[in-house]
Amino acid sequence: MNVIQIILDSNAQQQFAYKICDQLILCNKQLQSLSAFSTTMDEDAGKFSPSEAPIIDNQEISFEGTSWLVEKHRKIICSKTINGLIVDVPEITAFFVSHDGCQITQLADCKSTTKYSELELEYILLGPAFMLALALNQLFALHASAVCFEDKAILFTGASGFGKSTMARELQQMSGLERLSDDISIISKSQLNFCLNADFPQLKLQHKSQNSQGSLTSLRAIIVLDRQSDTDNISLIALDSINAVQVLLNHSVAVQLFDRTLATQHLKFMADLAARVPIYKLAYPDGLEKIPQIAGILKRELD
Repeated sequence: MNVIQIILDSNAQQQFAYKICDQLILCNKQLQSLSAFSTTMDEDAGKFSPSEAPIIDNQEISFEGTSWLVEKHRKIICSKTINGLIVDVPEITAFFVSHDGCQITQLADCKSTTKYSELELEYILLGPAFMLALALNQLFALHASAVCFEDKAILFTGASGFGKSTMARELQQMSGLERLSDDISIISKSQLNFCLNADFPQLKLQHKSQNSQGSLTSLRAIIVLDRQSDTDNISLIALDSINAVQVLLNHSVAVQLFDRTLATQHLKFMADLAARVPIYKLAYPDGLEKIPQIAGILKRELD
């Protein structure tokens, strides 16, 4: 099991352990957002100790723009340093992520312009900073919800507001398909197949709804939602490889923060995913009354 160490306060001496996506997360402060993922200390993890000090001199900016963070669009800057990457949200805080993805350190000298809550800090930590760490460990994230279909995962992605979370929730309620993820889906690759790592904190879900049991579910299909207001028809159409890769790149999480090396690895990963897992476009009308019919089409076409 890989270990990712998180240092939020250089003076804190406590140690808290969490398990996410088969990664042991060791943090020197308790994280409210990860309470459902607490685990007993792994004896093999050893004593909590930072592997290296962040080197923040001679930063090379790789991305500067805005992103939706903590309920609003905020400025975000990602820079490359000698031994890692720096994710800076000037309004809140900045984090160093080591090149091997095994250490995340909050930078003490960042200049926040406003006071922030501990929960806001965690949202930045578990958003861009943690996404970078996972990607450096070859775990890539999609903006997607997921349900379990005959012991395999079906992912639903699409433009914002097209009903990813609604589709998974309604399929669970109306058709009994277990919901595995709500907003962010973490994908890993084994020698045999691609899998959904369902034990990832879904910040939109309540504590009791978190999937924290470490389930690793093979991917059956990825479906791009195309909700239409001017039709009553439902269609499920397979995408060709070029369009499939484009869909995956368009709905990848934090990809704009990747440096050239990581971006190349991500592209290869998504091209391989598109080649080995079928990707469809689902066109369907507004409203929830068609959900049982959609479930029937999925069962017929993907069985």
